[in-house]
Amino acid sequence: MLASSVRELELLADELRFFLGPNSDRVCILPGWECLPYDRYSPHPEITSQRIRTLGQLCQRDPFILLVCAEQLLFRLPKREFISGSSFNLSVGDVVDPLRLRDQLSDAGYLGVSQVQAEGEFAVRGGIIDVFPMGAAAPFRLDLFGDEIEQIRFFDPESQKSTGETGALDILPAREFPTDKAATEQFRRSFRQQMPGDPQSSIIYREVSEGRFPAGIEFYLPLFFDSASTIFDYLPADLQWLVPKEWRSQIQTEIANVQDRFTSAPPRL
Repeated sequence: MLASSVRELELLADELRFFLGPNSDRVCILPGWECLPYDRYSPHPEITSQRIRTLGQLCQRDPFILLVCAEQLLFRLPKREFISGSSFNLSVGDVVDPLRLRDQLSDAGYLGVSQVQAEGEFAVRGGIIDVFPMGAAAPFRLDLFGDEIEQIRFFDPESQKSTGETGALDILPAREFPTDKAATEQFRRSFRQQMPGDPQSSIIYREVSEGRFPAGIEFYLPLFFDSASTIFDYLPADLQWLVPKEWRSQIQTEIANVQDRFTSAPPRL
């Protein structure tokens, strides 16, 4: 279902969830980044979290109602194989290697910190591993007994106090693009092929080469893949669309906005 604006998107989501009741989790929203094309800002972490949660739901192929603004038909998305391949589940009773789990979270784009407070962060403190998965309402605390997960608890990131328990949790990638060594090499290769001039003169190229991902890197998403995807790669062929009357003009307006931004935005050196 295409919405004419972000406001209409939110209204449609609220109305659908009201009428669907217990099945309201079938409503998937893919919000825009809310950043201007070629901007030097990254989307808010909550937006990234919601987008990754929605892409994860679409990979499962369960029945769903997808809500998007027309602009999202134009943008490139991560490959389905990346979203599904970088996701994993942890359950009480599982045997884990804390060092291997730390590397797995780092490769999925999670940031190691001393105290978890925001989505996309994790902390390893002996037999306790805290992680705030993308798309989750609260962070989780894994209590290990040896190498076995003895307990999984929710906790409040402000007070760090436990608020409940669960038997399992799903871990989604922390970014819409991979951040491991192979992805960095793919980015460097794609950058050299598609960008004119000396790549070392670009701060973006140098930062990513050093394993850092500066603000605005999301607009370079296609360079992290040999071929990026679109929203249509996530959707079944028999999907039914509901679109506003003016959807074509909205897409044309968005294309014009991107072209204007490309012309007027200062070069990213």
